[in-house]
Amino acid sequence: MVRTTFKTIRLALIATFMATALAGCAARERAESLYLYQNRLLVALISAIDTIEPYDPESADRLYDSEDELNTVCRALQQASSRRIEGREIEGGLRWQVFASLNACAEKAREVETLLREIDPETAEQVLLGLGHPEIDPS
Repeated sequence: MVRTTFKTIRLALIATFMATALAGCAARERAESLYLYQNRLLVALISAIDTIEPYDPESADRLYDSEDELNTVCRALQQASSRRIEGREIEGGLRWQVFASLNACAEKAREVETLLREIDPETAEQVLLGLGHPEIDPS
């Protein structure tokens, strides 16, 4: 009876550990995908601003504002990615900030893409061609 109880507890602990590990992997994959997506958007924004600023400064200002908003909302993701690139550890607090901001960052990135496609569809198509939205659904 005691062995059965310990075996059940051990299997439950292993299952819990595996579920946590898999959730962590999925979040990391979403974060990496989103990081690449928002970086491509930033490249597209820079290109679009350079193209339209001389003849449409109001639209360029809207793109500048959207760039600032994207950088603000995705700051934790950018910081964590920089640390990973530099080979430095990502502390628990920053890791939690990234996880907590993934959905907001993805939503803002989609808003920026929509604005970019509205203002400068040609540049958006060139830079974002074939780029799908990252899967960030936590379920």
